[in-house]
Amino acid sequence: MKNRFSTMSQTALGLCLLFSAGGLMFSCSDDYDLDDNKPSFLGGSIYDELEARGNFKYTLRLINDLDYADVLAKTGSKTIFAANDAAYEKFFAETTWTAADGTRVDSYDKLSLAQKKHLLNNAMLNNAYVLEMMANCPSGEKNLCLRQTSAASITDSVTFWHTYDLPLIQSENSDYPDFWHRFHQGTASGPTTMLKTAATSTMPASSPKVRTSSA
Repeated sequence: MKNRFSTMSQTALGLCLLFSAGGLMFSCSDDYDLDDNKPSFLGGSIYDELEARGNFKYTLRLINDLDYADVLAKTGSKTIFAANDAAYEKFFAETTWTAADGTRVDSYDKLSLAQKKHLLNNAMLNNAYVLEMMANCPSGEKNLCLRQTSAASITDSVTFWHTYDLPLIQSENSDYPDFWHRFHQGTASGPTTMLKTAATSTMPASSPKVRTSSA
């Protein structure tokens, strides 16, 4: 009897070891394929989604013109609040923005580079957010953030000015010489890049050298 139980115990132990080994071999099978395949629960990229919806042509033009296509087609590092084509059509019909020639910006083709940056960057966040995360602070605190910082930068409004775009001041008062005269006459070093602002502080202007003058 003792030998019988011993034989049964050995048989049961052998079966357990066999099943355990089989389980280990099964669990160690290499089925990782995320290097080549995207999980089914993930949607397309931001760029692909905007293209698929069909009514974001203006937003796609902004993305392409500002060289963001590659970023928004491959990574999940941005969040964009995209206005559809109907919203842009209404914007062009009602905006008071003006083009370089002084006419109203009533079409996409009249937008300057600075204006395109303003439209896109103010509607984009430099991080990937879902709705539940919008109230979280970048530093980690939860449900304390009232608004997120957009991708807009103060340098978005820095514009390249040709000499014919610069002010032409005609004044006989020698105490207030025409600062722009040397640009119009060609004695300065060519066109300039300036930050256009409504502030009352000094206006910085830079050509190849950085010049500062009160506006």
